[in-house]
Amino acid sequence: MKTNEKSQRDVWHALKWERLLPVVVIAMSTLMLSCNPAPDRNAQKTSGDLGEADRTSRDTINEIEAARADAEVAWRQFKAESDSSIASLENDLRKMEVTLETAKKNEKQSLYAEYSKVKDEITVLKDKLHQRNVAFESDIKAFDNTVSEKTESFKREFKHDTNELGKSIAALFKDNVK
Repeated sequence: MKTNEKSQRDVWHALKWERLLPVVVIAMSTLMLSCNPAPDRNAQKTSGDLGEADRTSRDTINEIEAARADAEVAWRQFKAESDSSIASLENDLRKMEVTLETAKKNEKQSLYAEYSKVKDEITVLKDKLHQRNVAFESDIKAFDNTVSEKTESFKREFKHDTNELGKSIAALFKDNVK
């Protein structure tokens, strides 16, 4: 009897799986089919996001290149103006040399001391400009916001120094004319 019970159990078990198997297959197929479009939509969305990120990065690179070009143009213009200012100061200094030669003996020594001081300051300005130009040339290769900040700071300082030096030369001429 045990064999009969065992065979009935096996038959029942087999029938149970035969009925359950189609239900499982249908459930799994439905699940697989319903989940399939979502990855395609996500893939399309991700692809769109990557395209947008690529466009944004290209735009950023273009903006950086434009800023770099603007910084180079601004620096070249500033350097040309500064060289012109220095040349003007040197021209004023040459005029002062002529004035020194015609000055009275007692004024000559104090004027010469001032002349030497101004001449040294012009040399310092030329050296500063040259050093900053060299630094700018190396900084522009790895362009970032600090390059612009450093350049603007230097421009302000240099213009101030040049203006002060111009005032000193003008004051020397005034003092000598009296």
